[in-house]
Amino acid sequence: RAGRDLPWRGARRAATRARAATMRARAARVGVAMVMVAAIAAAAIAEAQGQQPLRVTHLEREVDLTTQNLVVVSVMQVRNANKDPVSSFSYCFGDIMKGRDLLWIEFDEGDSGEHNGNPTTPLSWAFDEDGQCITVQLQAPLKKDKETTIELYEVYLANFVGAPGKMKQTDQQIVKFEDFDVVVDHPALDIAEQITKVTVPTPNVKHVTEVQPTTVDSNSITYGPYKGHKGSRSATLIFEYPVPLIEVESVVRNITVSSWGDIQVEEHYHIKNVGPEFESGFSRADFSLRPSAHIADTLSLRLPAGAHSLVYKDILGNITTSNARFDQSGVSVLARPRFPLVGGWQTHYQFGYKLPKSQYLRRFRGDASDSDVTSSVESVSDLPARGSNTLRMSVLPALENVLIRNLVVNVGVPEFSTVIKGGPITSSPILTAQDPVRGFKEAKTTMFSYFDVFGRPVQRLEFTNVYPDAKYNFYVSYRVGGLVWLKEPAIVGAGLLLVVLASIALNKLMDLRMIHDDEWERDQKRKGVMAQMKQVQKSASNYLKCVETMDRSLDKLRRNGDCDGALAVKQSQESILRKEMDFLREQMSTCKGLGPQIVKAEYLSTLEILLQILREHSSLYLQSFMAKVDMVRKGTDPREIDQKVKESNQKLNSISTRLAKIVSMIQP
Repeated sequence: RAGRDLPWRGARRAATRARAATMRARAARVGVAMVMVAAIAAAAIAEAQGQQPLRVTHLEREVDLTTQNLVVVSVMQVRNANKDPVSSFSYCFGDIMKGRDLLWIEFDEGDSGEHNGNPTTPLSWAFDEDGQCITVQLQAPLKKDKETTIELYEVYLANFVGAPGKMKQTDQQIVKFEDFDVVVDHPALDIAEQITKVTVPTPNVKHVTEVQPTTVDSNSITYGPYKGHKGSRSATLIFEYPVPLIEVESVVRNITVSSWGDIQVEEHYHIKNVGPEFESGFSRADFSLRPSAHIADTLSLRLPAGAHSLVYKDILGNITTSNARFDQSGVSVLARPRFPLVGGWQTHYQFGYKLPKSQYLRRFRGDASDSDVTSSVESVSDLPARGSNTLRMSVLPALENVLIRNLVVNVGVPEFSTVIKGGPITSSPILTAQDPVRGFKEAKTTMFSYFDVFGRPVQRLEFTNVYPDAKYNFYVSYRVGGLVWLKEPAIVGAGLLLVVLASIALNKLMDLRMIHDDEWERDQKRKGVMAQMKQVQKSASNYLKCVETMDRSLDKLRRNGDCDGALAVKQSQESILRKEMDFLREQMSTCKGLGPQIVKAEYLSTLEILLQILREHSSLYLQSFMAKVDMVRKGTDPREIDQKVKESNQKLNSISTRLAKIVSMIQP
């Protein structure tokens, strides 16, 4: 128990025990007890020795129904009425709390007092073979006629039932808690006086089964005191439960330990609201206007210290409706699911994060620093090997204060690891292989992660009915195989080799040779030049077409005198002329750069002459075009216009003849 955060120590438990102590002072130390059930530690000395049961002079039980579980805190004063000292007693929780699933139980000797400040001693205990009783060892043998105080802390499944089974969205959530024995009567117990106080969440109590004397005061129902009462008395309570009845159907925690990076944690949740279903469906609009406390729209998670790289997603992708607050002790996350969880609804989502290895992974030395592990194993053969890497982490997932029906922890260690061992770290037999009430299983499997070749070993731990306030850890130890240090460099080398081979194969497919063939390269360039020659012919033809278009616009100008139309044609065609001229200049520069081995000197000479003729023709033609337009705009007689441009027309005709001849000489 050393260093463990006991459920007994929590604020909620402290408040409940304070209520129990107040009741003891007010009711002549008649007893109170916290949570619900608890049949008080029954004491029965081994009958094989002919001893009588321990006499319980005062029994106090306080049953707390304000949480989703049935919590019972019991305080009993016992007296040894036998001749011989008593060192142990038997407590049969299975008979006292019939039909209830035990989640947690603890025994302390001593009276913690009204403010929970007096020291008490935790008692060791173990399950009997039948799994229905517990043998508890006292701190010291109890001599004849001596008294001591035993405090019990028990947690059971409450098994609330909707009353009725369906409700409207705006109704209060009413639940039924039934078949609870408010009077403890067991053959192993000789109870002189007992009292039971039940606390419910709100004063809205619809029904109480009375077992006289019974007192109802706001949200508190007191049964007793009963003196020397024999025979069990079953009670049923119906009351308002204003918070969501959330249960985790299953959680799978996949923890991956890498030799190179951080510890990666992925938690896969299946969550369900087990409260009454809505008979007329759910309205998000009504919920926005009038939120109901029994509808779950937020989930509270607490991550360990050093957590980073948080991921919250479901089957549809990332969920961004969450807030994280980092502090020195950990990370608090308030996550909102995609839709509120009403009664009968369920959801699946994944929460992931990373942890630094330095805080959770260290060498196992087998000395006092590893006493938590050495005290938890059943035999020496289960101890981790000295020098092995040992991972210590909490068994519980990040989600807080919710009962977990099934919890699976898969710890993947580096590939090629050996001597893999693991199990829970706890001083309590609960949730271990010794626990006959709920299941605990362990197995070894394999999983594949990044760069795995044969799969990495996995230590699997499986728990059922996990109490969310029970703080205990697990360990997984392993030895790092020698091949693990060679695996990732070998994978990187193999990857580079595959890249090289793939590049070679791709080059072959694309006919790109590692050793260039000069003749092949020249042939390819010649083919490129032939393609350029075709483009030159096409460009020269486009030039002549532009000239023809402007000639037709001049003919229309003579007929209708539309100077603006002629100028518009001239502007559009002039841009095409310039584009073709620029293209020919680029082709000329490219051909000159290829050298005489690729481009013949005759072709270069022809291309130069072509460019010179085009420059001369375009300059003269555009001047003549503008002169004709200006004369038409001034109203010059057509015959006079022909006379003035006669000389320029003759020059243009001569240049056009030379241009056509040069174009015909360009053959690809």
